[in-house]
Amino acid sequence: MLFSYFRSGEIISVKQQPHPVSPYQLGSNPNLVSIIIPTRDQVVLLRQCLDSIHMLSTHSNYEIIVVDNGSRLQETAEFLAQVEVNDVRVLREDYAFNFSTLINAGVSASRGDTIVVLNNDTAVISGDWLERLSSHLNDLEIGVVGALLLDGNGLVQHAGIAYGIRGLATHAFRGEQIDTIQNFFGSASSQMVSAVTFACAAFRRSLHSDLGGLDESLPIGLNDVDFCLRAEKLGKKNVVDFHTVLRHLESRSRPHPTKSLKGVFESIAAVLTFIRIHKDYPSTDPFFRA
Repeated sequence: MLFSYFRSGEIISVKQQPHPVSPYQLGSNPNLVSIIIPTRDQVVLLRQCLDSIHMLSTHSNYEIIVVDNGSRLQETAEFLAQVEVNDVRVLREDYAFNFSTLINAGVSASRGDTIVVLNNDTAVISGDWLERLSSHLNDLEIGVVGALLLDGNGLVQHAGIAYGIRGLATHAFRGEQIDTIQNFFGSASSQMVSAVTFACAAFRRSLHSDLGGLDESLPIGLNDVDFCLRAEKLGKKNVVDFHTVLRHLESRSRPHPTKSLKGVFESIAAVLTFIRIHKDYPSTDPFFRA
């Protein structure tokens, strides 16, 4: 079905295509879920992230792998030593920040069939998040599953990524009230999308292997869009689950690229690399239209 959504003078037509998860499927995947969290210092954020996982997750069969990318503060060393005594494994990867490399290292060290990539500046809101993410992956046609992410003010930060609207790729419904999602999609709990952010995303270990991991030539930006696009080229579909809700304090762990000249240059480099890799990149989105 096609619906129109008005924002800032634009009309965005959306092709509604849910991927329903039946109640009996929830929790039906008993496989170990490996949660990969890259971090560098930012103890307060990391503690909030880990506490939310431990306190709210209703799925108990998971492991957490924190990939420490060159933390320097003593409080970080003490905190990581503390959590490592419990149920968190810590990898220490001391090199220039490369999100793709950090995730690939975490996946290599993990044991689960289901991989969840998670930013350290996120916090779980819906307790059944792991069940819902992994349940979508019971369908072998699904490649990557994303979550509904809210910012610190409770507004939508991510509800899927669309191609060719206000740039190469953009977050749908960013800055809108959560009611917009609920009113727009009605009872549908999910929506097929072109891509999802890897601030929170799930995929099968086998897909990561088939794709050769995240592309390490994309160290900062567009590595998630690239991964999702390559999954599509293998015949997979990507989906965002609106009932999997987390808070995402975007750019708290790393400055937004537009906040520095270095960040701007890194963003430009990412776009040029992405375009070179994907010469057939779609100029329009199959689900969202401007």
